[in-house]
Amino acid sequence: EMYSSEEEFKEMLENFEDLSLDKNMREIHAAFKARKYNDLSSAAFSLRGPTGYICASALCEACWELHSLAKAQPPDEPRIMAVYIAMMKASKSLKIYLGKLFDKQPDLSVFDTYFEEFPSESPPKSASMLVPATTMTPERPQILIDDGKMEGNK
Repeated sequence: EMYSSEEEFKEMLENFEDLSLDKNMREIHAAFKARKYNDLSSAAFSLRGPTGYICASALCEACWELHSLAKAQPPDEPRIMAVYIAMMKASKSLKIYLGKLFDKQPDLSVFDTYFEEFPSESPPKSASMLVPATTMTPERPQILIDDGKMEGNK
């Protein structure tokens, strides 16, 4: 068993959101806009560990890919853009999901700024595609994120 209680699991998810997701997504967005690829690589790498720890496997893989692409010389800007878009969609869906899990309004400001700049990439505003919080238990912790959709581990 990975977590000793549902409360411990939820506390870990809340800490992830407050200490890792918000901070790193702001850094990723700022570095992407400024085309500061070293900063982008570092921020993506910093988010990779925590996403792996909470079993957000697709987001973790996107972090690794963005980190690697941003380090490459010369940077492959079209691929960086594609991975960045997927990462923003998945992260926004994760924030919406965590808001539902903790019965709070999620801070989506970094995502709103991004999607104002790239409106054609905006995911649905509805969180109806997200799994209800009741499926997230210590026994079933894996969160799969795929292009802005989340499903509980089956």
